[in-house]
Amino acid sequence: MLTTSLREPPSPEVRERLSRLADTYGLPVVPRRGRPWSRLFAETGAGWFLAVTESPPPRDLLLVLPDVPYPLFFHPGMALRRIKAIREGKSDLMVQVSSAGPGDVVFDATLGLGGDAAVWSFVVGERGEVMGVEGSLPVYILFREGRTSYPFPDEDVRRAYLRIDARLGDFRDVIPGLPPGSADVVFFDPMFPGGSVPGSSTMAAIRRVALDPPLRREDVDAACRLARHLVLVKTSVRGTNFSALGLVPVPRRQGASFTYGLRECG
Repeated sequence: MLTTSLREPPSPEVRERLSRLADTYGLPVVPRRGRPWSRLFAETGAGWFLAVTESPPPRDLLLVLPDVPYPLFFHPGMALRRIKAIREGKSDLMVQVSSAGPGDVVFDATLGLGGDAAVWSFVVGERGEVMGVEGSLPVYILFREGRTSYPFPDEDVRRAYLRIDARLGDFRDVIPGLPPGSADVVFFDPMFPGGSVPGSSTMAAIRRVALDPPLRREDVDAACRLARHLVLVKTSVRGTNFSALGLVPVPRRQGASFTYGLRECG
């Protein structure tokens, strides 16, 4: 559902954006009428709200969840640092183990707010392609709207985000409809088993509205039919039985809270 901040009445700019979002995504607009979040959730029974605010980006669109103290908004997170490091010639483990490069096609099955997809997009460049699929409607909207208004300090990062072909859907429904061998790399970053990344309030919030089925062997098999090169799965250090998924674990970097497993395809 859509609403506004507590300010009444909302400005013409906020009303115009609310109307556009409602038309674009088919969402109802709930007048705020000065109600605090607890009352608004109680009276509507909504599981989440996207609030259009008077604040400048990136806090102009907030994802608010019941019992979550801080709203979620679009931000590039570690993508800024990672792209800067790659540009300086430093290695990125995700990119390194995939051997992805300019002109490649990457399918990101779990887009989220697009941090990994933006790194892929920077690496494959304008001749390449990154398709990202997100199953959660509010997260998808936050990504689509946020990347167009976020005040990126780096033009390379902004262009990388804008090149991502973002689609709403469950990857299990999308992958079978794509031509076999139409991607070089298929990437999964599912919700980490047993919790999110330590210290990540963003991931904790996304978990509340995300599609969160466990990754299955048949999902990796289907992804391998799509991939010409490999399937890459990111997960927590204590999380995944790689052998059950037909994956080979990648040696993790010391101190990292996550690791990768891969399967060569083609």
